[in-house]
Amino acid sequence: MPAPHPVLAPVPEIAAPPGGAKDAYFSNAKLILMVLVVCGHAWEPLLTGREGLLRSVYLAVYLLHMPAFVFVSGHLSRGFERRPRQLRGLVTGLIAPYVLFSFLYALVRWRTETPAFTWDLFDPWYLMWFLPALFVWRITAPIWRLVRFALPIAVLVSIGASLVPVPTVLDLGRILQYLPFFVAGLVLEPRHLRALRNRAVRLAALAASCGVLAVVFAVAPHVSLRWGYFRYSRLVGDFGTNLSLKVGALAAAAVLVVTFLAWVPGRGRAWTALGERTLYAYLLHGLVVRVLAGRTGFFEWADGRLGTFLVTLSAAALALLLMTAPVSRMLRPIVQPSLTWLFGHDPAPASRPGERRGPGGNGTTTSTSSASPTTPR
Repeated sequence: MPAPHPVLAPVPEIAAPPGGAKDAYFSNAKLILMVLVVCGHAWEPLLTGREGLLRSVYLAVYLLHMPAFVFVSGHLSRGFERRPRQLRGLVTGLIAPYVLFSFLYALVRWRTETPAFTWDLFDPWYLMWFLPALFVWRITAPIWRLVRFALPIAVLVSIGASLVPVPTVLDLGRILQYLPFFVAGLVLEPRHLRALRNRAVRLAALAASCGVLAVVFAVAPHVSLRWGYFRYSRLVGDFGTNLSLKVGALAAAAVLVVTFLAWVPGRGRAWTALGERTLYAYLLHGLVVRVLAGRTGFFEWADGRLGTFLVTLSAAALALLLMTAPVSRMLRPIVQPSLTWLFGHDPAPASRPGERRGPGGNGTTTSTSSASPTTPR
């Protein structure tokens, strides 16, 4: 039987398999998605005044990579039950990095974009929204697993959050609009993911994605890119148009995520281990991109398709570099702090029935019934 899998990075593990073995399928998925995240942020400075191919590709990528990340986060949070060691993992893996890196991003924003320094933990800037979002999703995961019709309810919440005013605290609008993908990951079982590996399903999903991409490329020049961010509420325009765009964005993202999950390589490769260090690439690459865009004029030379290709190549290389073992060893104290001074001694609790002890530094456990579904191949 395949080994249980860890929790999605860029987030702390809540479950790890015995002996530290990693799941190649999800490691490969995380690696690919993180490269797309870095490329998407690197493309943003190139979008000004462009309505061509890059804008369409950018929108398509945003309809895929974050919904897919959120889905896998939900699926790998199935074993979260708010036990003390899991709550400690939230502090060391989400809250602590959020506080530190939100301060670093505030400094970068001050030096590159704004005349005054501002730092508001309740108003995450740039990519920092994902850490508090994941905290909210994960802390509510046990509730969603109990609720009947959880996925339809989450879809209605997402649609409503795009049509009515939503408080901006912690980027709540985006937390609510991405909610269906997290809940889908929670409620879908490993057998459903294994079913996606069927050849007929793979081909059908690929054909559906081709149709979706054709529509996305056709409408991209005429719609706001904010629809790909799943962020803003009560957009300008009539109710019917906004509702249609919201439902269309959800449907397009769902098709692209299914296709991605169906085609992710299931076997380990030489580069698979990089997928276990995506937290480093996620938190660090934005600092590089914002400094290059705001202070050096790095992106001004990237004119035309050749320039875009070189920026894309550089972004992919940066993502891979930041996921290497030397980077993680050097920066672990600030990216994944142990905070032993805060928690003190952490004795190992007795294992509950159906659980195995995990080897992670955050003292996690693995549930054979929920947190450790078999690996889809």
